[in-house]
Amino acid sequence: MFPDVGLGVGWGDDLTFGLLVRRPVLGTVPVDVVAEHRAVARENAAVVGGLAIVALGVLAALAAWGWAPSDRRAERRTDGPTHLPGVAPPMDEYRVLTSPRADDERLLLDPDTADPTYVPAASLDGVEPGNRIRATLDWTGDEPRVTDHELVEATRFHFRRDATPLFEAAADCWQETVTSGEAMGSRLLRNTDSDPVGVVYVFAEQAGARDLFGEFAGGTKPLDPLLDGVTADPPHEVFVLDPADHRCVVVCVAFDPDRRFAETMRDTYRRV
Repeated sequence: MFPDVGLGVGWGDDLTFGLLVRRPVLGTVPVDVVAEHRAVARENAAVVGGLAIVALGVLAALAAWGWAPSDRRAERRTDGPTHLPGVAPPMDEYRVLTSPRADDERLLLDPDTADPTYVPAASLDGVEPGNRIRATLDWTGDEPRVTDHELVEATRFHFRRDATPLFEAAADCWQETVTSGEAMGSRLLRNTDSDPVGVVYVFAEQAGARDLFGEFAGGTKPLDPLLDGVTADPPHEVFVLDPADHRCVVVCVAFDPDRRFAETMRDTYRRV
C-alpha cells in the first residue's frame, strides 16, 4: 500500500481499504492487512475529528472578534492602563518636595526608586515639603497632575543654606568625622533628661565640586534611606543645613515635631 506521507495519500489509502472496500477486496487482500488498515483508519478519523473541533473554535473566536463593536476592539488594542467604570484608579505613594525648577511646582519622589514626577503645586493644596502621600495622577494632558491624594505621613523637611550658627552637637560631630578621616558621621541627640530627641548626620566636604545640599533639596539624593534608619515612629521634623562656617552638610532628624528640640530647631533654622 501507499506509505502514510500525507493526508491525501496515506490516510486515504487506510480509509479506503479499512472502511469502504473491505468486501470487494477481501478475497484478494489478506485479512490481516485489511484489519491493519481498519485500525489505522479509526486512529486517523479521531485525529481528523479533533482537528475539526479546534478549527471550529478558532473560526468562532475570529467571528466574535469581527462582530465585536468597534469601541471594544479599540479597547483591546489600548496600550495604556484601563479602569473599570465605577472603580477608583490606583493611588501610588510619593514623598513631596519643593521643585528646584519652579515655585509653582512640586516634586513627587517615588520612595522606592526615587523616580521624579513634577506636578502643579496648586493640585497639592495643604501638602507640605516632606509629607508622604498617596496620590492619583492624570497623565492625559501635557503634564501630569494630581487628581486625588491622601496624607500618609506628616514629616516635614526644611532646607537652609548658609545656616548659622551650627548647633554644638552637629559641630562636634563634624569635628570628630574630619579627625577620623571619615566621609560621614552621626550622633544620637538627647535632652537634659537623657531622653533621645533626635539624630544628626554630618557629611564632611569631599574633594570635587559636588553640591550635596542641592542633591538633597532637589531629590537626586533622597533622604528616605536616612529616615529608614530612625527607630522612632514618624512624623519627624527634618532639617538639612549647609553651614556658613563649617565645610559639611548636616541632616538633623527631630523625632517628635511637637517637642521642644524640634521647636528650637524651627526657630533657629526655618527660613522666613
